[in-house]
Amino acid sequence: MIPKLIHQMFVPPAEDPGRGLDADILAQCDAWRTLHPGFQHRLWNLPMLRGLCVVHDLMPVFDAIQLCRFPAMQADLARLAILSALGGFWADLRLVPQRGFLPALSGHRLVLAEHFVNYSWVPGLPCSAFIGAEPGHPFLHAAIRNALARVAMREPRTLEVAGPGALHQLLRRMRNSEALGEGFHLLRQDEAWGVLFANGSSSYNRGHTGDLHWSLRERHESPYLDPAPMQPSRMPSATMPSATRPPTGRRKAAMPVSSNAFDSLASHILAHLRPGRVLDIGPGAGKFGKLVRDLSAQLGAPVHTTALEIDSAYVSEFELHRHYDEVVVGDALGLLHTPRMRCDLAILGDCLEHMRKSHGLDLLNFLIYRSAHILVLWPDEAIQDDWEGHAAEAHISTWSPEDFRPWKVLHASTYSESGRMNLALIRGYQPARAPVTEEDFRQWQETPFVLAQAVQPRSALDRLREKVAAAPGDDALLSQLGYALMEAGRFAEAREAMATRLRPQGNSGGLLLALSHASNRLGHREEALGLARAAAEASPRDVHAHMHLAYLLLGSGALEEARKALTAALSLKPNEARAYEALSTVHERAGRPDQALAAIEAALQLAPDNALYRQRRDRMAAPSS
Repeated sequence: MIPKLIHQMFVPPAEDPGRGLDADILAQCDAWRTLHPGFQHRLWNLPMLRGLCVVHDLMPVFDAIQLCRFPAMQADLARLAILSALGGFWADLRLVPQRGFLPALSGHRLVLAEHFVNYSWVPGLPCSAFIGAEPGHPFLHAAIRNALARVAMREPRTLEVAGPGALHQLLRRMRNSEALGEGFHLLRQDEAWGVLFANGSSSYNRGHTGDLHWSLRERHESPYLDPAPMQPSRMPSATMPSATRPPTGRRKAAMPVSSNAFDSLASHILAHLRPGRVLDIGPGAGKFGKLVRDLSAQLGAPVHTTALEIDSAYVSEFELHRHYDEVVVGDALGLLHTPRMRCDLAILGDCLEHMRKSHGLDLLNFLIYRSAHILVLWPDEAIQDDWEGHAAEAHISTWSPEDFRPWKVLHASTYSESGRMNLALIRGYQPARAPVTEEDFRQWQETPFVLAQAVQPRSALDRLREKVAAAPGDDALLSQLGYALMEAGRFAEAREAMATRLRPQGNSGGLLLALSHASNRLGHREEALGLARAAAEASPRDVHAHMHLAYLLLGSGALEEARKALTAALSLKPNEARAYEALSTVHERAGRPDQALAAIEAALQLAPDNALYRQRRDRMAAPSS
């Protein structure tokens, strides 16, 4: 059972620690209390959270929160600690309840809600804005463990620490292993957003540095106050047994330097991927460390580089500390003892051929799970024996593209002064900042790398802006841009982008609908309602337009207009359970209990597993005392 507690939290901006909540946010908090009279409402702050963590032995969570720069990540971690300790329902400050619905969910052990649909939505993606759980639920314990590990490794993506991305991975893993247990309920996005709760004002975000949303800030600054990922304590040390990875540094003017056959292609790859964390295994003279740093400086893309070298003598001889943020002396196979290690790019340049084949495959299998990409370079038929007592400098294994067949790989080969060279770019299982297509790879092989012409990875917003600029009359593209901006939390920018391109007449219903959503989220209710009416009129066969209009009319008390909008929606989609549920609300508020009961029964017939519909039907059907 989920306790009757509602948790919310406010973290003031660092620039104004004494700031309180604005009236619009306080009103949204009051709505949770008003609609759920049997529930206790708690508005948390950091001092209160610290006390909770002390009492419930959760101080590692609070310590991690203090490392975080962005309040969004702090709140993601805080909700896990609060729900793990006390249980109850968490609601982000921006959420506005549309009705009292929490009692119907209290019988579950864990409740998550799908994220609302946007350009990056996938089925089953949970949001972190609304969570219900009993105290000590295994999902919360696992989420805390994952989050603390990712903070320790300085995961640079806020959503992948304790946000939707991290929760989605964990949810899939626990469902597949049946570790989630019974009592789990996932609210579908179409039965949650706009029905149970909706996005309201987010004025509490104002006042943070530059007034930029955290999703934009994390592109240019670390989400941590102490940005030191991949700490030596989590990396292999010199005390670990060394056996397989030989000294790979090259003595100056003595051993041959690595081939430059793929320098241009490697530069294309690095400029495109813009990895935030790079692990160079067997760095040699530091070639890739220098290349990554130079490109990072010129492209303005922050990166943290770690070199893993087995021979401490090579560290000093080639001054590796000058070219890497961190240098770890240890055996590459020691990585297998650090399962929480993560990186965007692992590099093995002229390295695998020095290892036993079985050990090399073990290392690759380990890295596949923990890297977004792996860049491997190796020679063919290059005979090399020991050198100056370094037996491990010898080449002892052969490699071919067939060895990488189990994975998604792009391969290139060429001839250099030292013979045939190979490059393989392997796609790992970690999220990638930018995908690499076969067409990209082919073009890079044919085009010498020039920084000014380098393919720059663009965000979805960048690409949408370009498309909108190229097709100024395409309302569908403009609507898509608006929704993308809203998903990034930039509601005012979304409203401005769409409103400035409105024509005196002839606007599409889709554009008007998107603009109505943006206006509504900014609190411009009358404007949103007018746009919703225009959208339904412009697109009379758009179910979503009629549903959106109906919800806004319900909120404004225009019951008869709302009934007509819902009737229009049902004429287009007779099996729309949400429309019947909303119609039941209209009839109930209008004093028509029999029609209200008939409508909710119709909704329940279409969605028999919906506990909220069933609870409402039972309440209406119960004899009045």
